[in-house]
Amino acid sequence: MDIKKVIKRDGLIVINPDDEAVPYCEGDTNRFSHMVAMWVDQGGVIEEIEKTLDELKANAMGEVKRFATEIRAAMTGHADANEVTGWLKKVPRAERIINGTASEKDIAIQQAECDERGHGETPLELAEKQIEKSDRLDTAIAVIDGMQSAALPAIQSKRNENTLAELLEELKAKATQKLKELKEAENG
Repeated sequence: MDIKKVIKRDGLIVINPDDEAVPYCEGDTNRFSHMVAMWVDQGGVIEEIEKTLDELKANAMGEVKRFATEIRAAMTGHADANEVTGWLKKVPRAERIINGTASEKDIAIQQAECDERGHGETPLELAEKQIEKSDRLDTAIAVIDGMQSAALPAIQSKRNENTLAELLEELKAKATQKLKELKEAENG
């Protein structure tokens, strides 16, 4: 086979057996997939690229960051940014209500939420629930942030694939255990 074109992408080397260069559109996954299928049909070869240790570390760090982001989202019930911003405003209001220093406006806002919730709560009862929820979420996020903060330099410090793989297994086991503990604390 006369090899005229080699393209590296997503951990693969795609070898084009055609003599003519095929235009390649960076970032166009559908076109890339179509080209790979076409080349294989024409006798092309696909080989897996051996990743460097730096590439493996970068992948591992990305995986840790994605995992932490997913867990944070799950801990908030996948709340959007506006909802989380609202929670940040509720905590000081709830603290003022509990401490007896709330303004009339604080009480009116809290009462409006109580009325809309329809659980027969007083502003004080809702404030206590809000503080309890905030404390649980703060603890969970602190644990997640701490684990991520420790994992990234640990990954960077590894000097070969085997120790990196061992570390990733340890991190996954620790994260699984911590998540279990956080869920148990959430369910009380």
